[in-house]
Amino acid sequence: MRHSDQSKRFIAVLLGTACLTAFGTAAQAQGNPARDNPPTPSVAVPPAAAAATETADNAAPGQVGDIVVTAERRETRLQETPIAVSVVSGADLQSKKLLSVADLTTELPNVNINTNAGMTLIAVRGLGIQSTRPGDDPRIAFYQDDVYVARNFAQSTLFDVDRIEVARGPQGTLFGRNATGGAFSVTSRLPTADTSGYFNVTTGNHGLIEGDAAIGGPVTDTLGVRFAVQAIHHSGYGKNVFTGNDVNDLSTIAFRTTALWKPSSDFSARLIGYYNYENDASYAPHIFAPVTPGVKLLGQVQGGTAIIGNFRNIVSEFDPTNRVRSYGANAKLKYNLSSQLTAEAVLGYQHGRHVITYDTDGTEKFDNAVFLTEDSDVYSAELHLIGNMNRLHWTAGLYFFHENEFVENRAVLNAASFGRPYQPVQGVWSNATLDTKAWAAFAQATYDVTDQLSITLGGRYSDEVRKDLNETRQTDFVRPFPPLLPQINAVGFPRNQRVTFNSFNPKVTIDYKITRDVFAYASYTTGFKSGGFNYGQVQGPFLPEKIKAYEAGIKTTFLDRHARFNVSAFQYNYTNIQTSVQFFVPVTSLTVVNAGGARIRGVEAEFVANPTSQLSLDLSASLLDAKYTSFMTGDGSRPTLGVLNLKGNTIPQSPKYSINAGVSYTVPIAGGGLTFRGEYQRVGRVYHTVFNLLRDSQAPYDWVNAFITYNASEHWSAGLFVRNLTNSFVKQGISLQSGILGGGGGYSLGSIEAPRTFGASLGYKF
Repeated sequence: MRHSDQSKRFIAVLLGTACLTAFGTAAQAQGNPARDNPPTPSVAVPPAAAAATETADNAAPGQVGDIVVTAERRETRLQETPIAVSVVSGADLQSKKLLSVADLTTELPNVNINTNAGMTLIAVRGLGIQSTRPGDDPRIAFYQDDVYVARNFAQSTLFDVDRIEVARGPQGTLFGRNATGGAFSVTSRLPTADTSGYFNVTTGNHGLIEGDAAIGGPVTDTLGVRFAVQAIHHSGYGKNVFTGNDVNDLSTIAFRTTALWKPSSDFSARLIGYYNYENDASYAPHIFAPVTPGVKLLGQVQGGTAIIGNFRNIVSEFDPTNRVRSYGANAKLKYNLSSQLTAEAVLGYQHGRHVITYDTDGTEKFDNAVFLTEDSDVYSAELHLIGNMNRLHWTAGLYFFHENEFVENRAVLNAASFGRPYQPVQGVWSNATLDTKAWAAFAQATYDVTDQLSITLGGRYSDEVRKDLNETRQTDFVRPFPPLLPQINAVGFPRNQRVTFNSFNPKVTIDYKITRDVFAYASYTTGFKSGGFNYGQVQGPFLPEKIKAYEAGIKTTFLDRHARFNVSAFQYNYTNIQTSVQFFVPVTSLTVVNAGGARIRGVEAEFVANPTSQLSLDLSASLLDAKYTSFMTGDGSRPTLGVLNLKGNTIPQSPKYSINAGVSYTVPIAGGGLTFRGEYQRVGRVYHTVFNLLRDSQAPYDWVNAFITYNASEHWSAGLFVRNLTNSFVKQGISLQSGILGGGGGYSLGSIEAPRTFGASLGYKF
């Protein structure tokens, strides 16, 4: 019945799209005598499709061109946008072999991206998510083609991308729900005015085979289409020494079809359909250290073996599995009501399913197996009115979001863990249906007081109703596993809960154009992240968190526009910060609690220079001081310490410093050029839990990439690459496992970054 309802809703979305498209066509047929813009070619790429690319703008060779961004829901020059924004172009993604969102860490200042248990865990300026529990929400709003993507497991693959914009700091007014830390916006390439496309083939170590291709162009005078595909496969970065099979391999395939209909200069309709599938043994859990040095794991006591420390192999009685399937459709309709007023509608449907299984006891003994499931359906609609009236520029809108998600968290245990004969038993099993309905109304206006001074005011009212339906929990250490048996609920289950949250988030910004090439701004912004449910636990709902942010920045272009330097400083005051803490009752239980508060301060800078037409330099650096100002909780690995005062502890995923540097040099060759590029990243210590124990952290590390690219002609290119040249071992997404499984109070466990990878690529574009 549930899927039947989903199908009906999806059909309704498509019908709504068709109706709005028809409305736009009818409006066009009536004409608009007030229009003073001349008609443009019907399938020409609209300005938004070329946003964030470096335009000529009368720039001489070697000069840094303008970058157009849409971080304020309208097109503005990057150097005159009063937000800390970074842009990664689609060309950079291809040339640097940036295949996933996690790879962007080396490209962005003050951005830390981890992966664990199939989740992409993004943190910006210390605000992110550490939880791998199905259904938990991020703090960074992630948008794919103007549509909010709620689930972390669906924020991964990058292909045929025009640009990625990353806005740092709260974006509560224009991007709304769960944007307390910032917003990622990924924009796909649109059909072009003429037939065009490309293909790239890459091969490398670990059996890497990657191919991506796209083709698009006009079908009729008013309709253009584009089709893109990507497939990636590589063997494991390690092995399960018990089964002999690979772990941390990758196997994905993705498709996207885009249609752009532009019957006149005043109306356009963009429709995108996509499908992504992954089936591999990624995210194998690695054991890094026991809580008590020298104490064995339970499986070792039972005669099993374990691999503990900085190693890429694991020991498990079964291989981990990771399966992701997502598909959806979205439409963006744009209509120029007049030369000064534009209306937009963005409609979206997304389905995502993620199933992952893995062994957390670290041995070939069946002491613990984890099964996580998410099954999500999302419907969203957003309406914008955008005005540009002489000195007044404004955006107003309405937003609606509905997600229905089934979540399941299961840990199968062994009776031997409780002093009984060796026998896998049902363990702990919880599931629920999480239903979220959210709507918001927002507006932001910028008034140019003079040609140099501008003031921006904005606000957003958000209202959310969240339901926890048919929540069940079973704690069963007697009945055997398998087979799957009817669930026997613990006391107090099943249950249903309902909570409502609302918030008003204002914004004030002042900016001043000191000269044509020097732009300064100061802002006060706020953000809101809704509360939620600790399903499967006896705890009640956790509360919303709110943030107040103060920021000032300067953006400059100098040396006759051969260099660009942007710097910003900020301070956040955070209240009711939602924090994941491990408790053991009696097995690992990830619970979200509201820390009292936090204070975050920092400064970051980005520098790009082209001293000559052949040489290019880029550098970004950040300093970050992210501390809890009040937080009292217990540590499940050290229960004898009682309640701990964590005031002054560093917030997880908040390295005190990070540096990204790159240099490129091109040697002209007849008919083309040979480009050499090197990249270096240095990241300070990253704590992964609120207790700031060295055991559960990643020490400062270095990361080096190198590339050689030969552009043989306008069409052909070839390249060599190596990523993680120094073969650094980088731990990610560390969590603490229950002391029942040994280690003298538990042990730290998590994922790891890829080792040294290298390969060669060949590309053709037309």
